Amino acid sequence: MLDATTTTQPEKPAAERGPADGARARPLPPPRALATSTGEPGVVDCYSGPFHRIVFKGAGLAGYNEGRYADDPKRPHDEAHRLQNRKIVELGLFGREGGRWEGPGRPRVLDIGCGNGELLAEAAALGAEAVGITLVPAQVDECTRRGLTAYRLNYRDIGPEWDGQFDAVVLKGSLEHFVQPRDVVAGRDGAIHEQLFRILARVLDPRSAAGRVVNSTIHFLRRPDPAELLRSPFRHPAGSDAYHFGWLHHMYNGWHPCRGELAAVQERLAARGEPHFRLEREEDISEDYRLSAEFCLGVIQRAALTRPRMWREALVSLARYPRSTLVHAWGLYVSQSTNWYFRGPTPPTVGLLQSWKRAPAA
Repeated sequence: MLDATTTTQPEKPAAERGPADGARARPLPPPRALATSTGEPGVVDCYSGPFHRIVFKGAGLAGYNEGRYADDPKRPHDEAHRLQNRKIVELGLFGREGGRWEGPGRPRVLDIGCGNGELLAEAAALGAEAVGITLVPAQVDECTRRGLTAYRLNYRDIGPEWDGQFDAVVLKGSLEHFVQPRDVVAGRDGAIHEQLFRILARVLDPRSAAGRVVNSTIHFLRRPDPAELLRSPFRHPAGSDAYHFGWLHHMYNGWHPCRGELAAVQERLAARGEPHFRLEREEDISEDYRLSAEFCLGVIQRAALTRPRMWREALVSLARYPRSTLVHAWGLYVSQSTNWYFRGPTPPTVGLLQSWKRAPAA
C-alpha cells in the first residue's frame, strides 16, 4: 500500500471503456501514435528553445510554474516545487494531502505536459508508477536521463491501448496550451475542452479508488479579445491588458479558461449523458504563482550577469529558434509580462489548483 504522510482516436462508448480483460496492463504498452504525433509548433519552439536553453540550462531553473510558497515565502525554490508536486500527486491519488493508497498494486499516474520530470520524480518517490507525455523531444531526453518514463505524444493522440490504465491524471501548467486564440475566434474552444475531458475519462480506470484529474491552471479574470492576441503586441498601448496578453500568447502560445469555464464543460457533458467529472476541490494559488515568477525572474536576471553559460545557451536558442527567443527576451526581461499575471492590487488572472472526481456512470 502506498503511504504518503493531432489525430484523435475515436471515442468508445462508456460501457466499453477500460481494459478489455478487466485487468491493468503490466507493463503499460507504449503509445501507438509515437511516430505520427505532433503538437502546436509555437509551444514546441518555446520549450525547446528559450525554456530549455535559457531557463533550464542557462539559469539552472527546473521550471517557471508554481511552487509552494504561500505558507513560507522564504522556502528554497527546489523545495517549493517538490512540495507542490507532491501535493498535486497526493490530491490525485487520495483526494487530500497525505493519505494511504487503498487500491491493489501500485497506483499509476499520467502527467500531461511533464516537462523535465520534476512531478514524475516526486510521484515515483511516493511509490507510484509515473508516466509522462510532452511535445518537446529535449524534455523526453531529460526525463529518460533521470530514469523516468516519458513519451513525445500529444494528449489528443492517446490511443485505446491506454484506456482504463491510470488511477489519476495531472496537468501542471499544461492545460493553457491546448486552446489557441484562433480556436476561440472560430468558436472551437468549448469543443476542445470537452474532447480533453473525454480523453481523461477514457484513460482513468473505472475501478480505481482514485479516478481523479488534478490541474494547476491560470484562469482569466479579465478576458481579452482573442483576435487582439493574434496581432503584434506592439500595436497595443504599452502596459495595457492587450499588450501583456499579446506578449504572453506570442511567448507561450495558448489561451486561458475563464473561472468556472471548466465546470461548465462538465455540465454540458453530463447533460448529454457523457462521462464527466465533478469539482471536488478548488484552491486559489495565485500567491504561489506570484512568488514563483518573481523568484525565477530574479534568478534569470542574476544569471545574465554572472553565468557565462546563460549567454552561450541564449545564442544556441537564438540560432535555432530566433523568433521564439527574441519574443521571450522581450516578454521576460522588458515587458515582464509573465510576472504581470499576478502583480498589482487587481491582477488580470487567478491561479487555481483544481481536483476533479470522475462522476459515477448514469
